[in-house]
Amino acid sequence: MVLYLRKVGAANGIKWVRNGWAVFRRRPFALMALYSFTCLMLTLPGLVLQPLGVLSLMLLPLFSLVFMLASHVVVQGGTPALGILVIPFKITAERRRAQLLIGIGYGLLLFLAFQAAHGLDATAWQKLGEVLSQEQPDPQAIEAAWSAPGILNAMLLVALAVTVLQIPFWHAPALVHWGGHGVAQALFSSTLAMWRNRAAFAVYALVWLAIGLSCGLVLDILAALLGAVAMPLLFVAGLVTSTAFYGSLYFSFVDCFVTDTPEDINRSA
Repeated sequence: MVLYLRKVGAANGIKWVRNGWAVFRRRPFALMALYSFTCLMLTLPGLVLQPLGVLSLMLLPLFSLVFMLASHVVVQGGTPALGILVIPFKITAERRRAQLLIGIGYGLLLFLAFQAAHGLDATAWQKLGEVLSQEQPDPQAIEAAWSAPGILNAMLLVALAVTVLQIPFWHAPALVHWGGHGVAQALFSSTLAMWRNRAAFAVYALVWLAIGLSCGLVLDILAALLGAVAMPLLFVAGLVTSTAFYGSLYFSFVDCFVTDTPEDINRSA
């Protein structure tokens, strides 16, 4: 790919979302299978041994890159397979090393944010853990524990940390993979791209937020009407929406850095 940084309009954020759904419609089962498998791989370390949960955090940038590669395959008319998981490590030793450093940096920073959030009010977290560990937790007790000021402040801190970390790490794995950038250059270029195209990314985030809230509202209504019967719908809706979201990541990268892919996948079908 020919990479160079460019500025795009705010409306491009909508296009990225639309292309994410278009990619999903082309290969829904392959992409959902990839998403499900990668989620399983991310959760396994923490299930085997709790301290290994930090390894899952380190794998998140690679997870995003894998879905960018999957969307690229779909745009080219192919079907992504699980073998795509190893592609980032089959280029050069320098790029492998850079991807590992990006993952380690992201994971450690996010882990420190979680630790800082936990330290805001350890008593509140302990009480929440005690309530959730009960054999038959009281819904009112759970609601009260989640509403504790320490928990709310911790959640806000984590949300802020995750948002800030997205800026330098959003495009960094893709810049290393397709552009051969070093770690520092990739982080800087990603930050610059996010800043120059902040209007497009704001629209992109708002549209996905609106989609999530709308789906949640509809599913809450169905859950109230159907009860436990609606649970499979909740799972499927979450899987579909999450897969489409990750499918859209590639198009934000394409618009910010490259020009040799379709402007709109719907028009190129």
